[in-house]
Amino acid sequence: GKGNEYDCILGVSGGVDSTYLALKAKEWGLRPLLVHIDNGWNSELAVNNIENIVKKLGFDLYTTVINWIEIKDLQLSYLKASVVDIDIPTDNTFVAALYRLARKKNIKHLLSGYNLVTEGWMPPEISYDKYDTINLRDIHKKFGTVKLKTFPTISKLGLFYYQKIIGIKSHSPLDLIDYNKSEVKEIITKELGWRDYGGKHYENIFTRFYQGFILPEKFGIDKRIFHLSTLICSGQISREAALLELEKAKYDPEVYKTDRDFFLKKLKLTNPEFESILSQPIRKHSYYRSYSNMLKPFKPYYTLMKKIVKLTSVMR
Repeated sequence: GKGNEYDCILGVSGGVDSTYLALKAKEWGLRPLLVHIDNGWNSELAVNNIENIVKKLGFDLYTTVINWIEIKDLQLSYLKASVVDIDIPTDNTFVAALYRLARKKNIKHLLSGYNLVTEGWMPPEISYDKYDTINLRDIHKKFGTVKLKTFPTISKLGLFYYQKIIGIKSHSPLDLIDYNKSEVKEIITKELGWRDYGGKHYENIFTRFYQGFILPEKFGIDKRIFHLSTLICSGQISREAALLELEKAKYDPEVYKTDRDFFLKKLKLTNPEFESILSQPIRKHSYYRSYSNMLKPFKPYYTLMKKIVKLTSVMR
């Protein structure tokens, strides 16, 4: 970052991971530009947490506001498509906006709060390729009503371009340090006045309602199981403690009612319309056009090439 005002970009959401990473960046003497992507669903707690990070650490904040008309139409399209990973529009545009800004400001390093200790791996039944823009655009083509004129997206090819051609590197520093979630919460509460919002990625109201209600109600998936399993594997909680946690209600009844009303009002859905969406047959992402479907005819050739390469290496 020599010669630049900033040496890296750090995406912040107001959640535990990005907040702690911002604190560590200050300790490490880095000069990050904090970036927040506003998709219209920020909770009040998330906004306050971000304000405290900026105020107490003295970093600059750059906020990208996503066109509400476009992201609303895309989120509605994913709901109507009946696919499981309806958070892809937010996940994809978040990464796209970070890489675009990094290129614009000639910043070669992105810091990510993603970490294996608390996030681990999600099975294919609950998640999908975040960079499959063929799938994204086909879903929007079938169910959308508004053109995506300004909505930033990033494909696998785009990711290759930014990383290999432009030379922008993404780092996950939390994987390189001792990261204990409960201890981290205490630290950022004390140092930055951080306030808890109740669950993994629950700083975003859309994600909170999706994970807390739509996933279990429509798809029969309790995402807490995967997050808690990851914490068990990293030795941060016991299996018994995780089972006790799962006995608690998935959603606080009062918060659920407020979130449901807000969710329907913001997306301009009536209760009957939403219930109809929930009752639609579940579709796999591959039901729509996708990278994997497009590459399927070439799979035999790819397998053959792998065998040839392997045979050649053995003969050598």
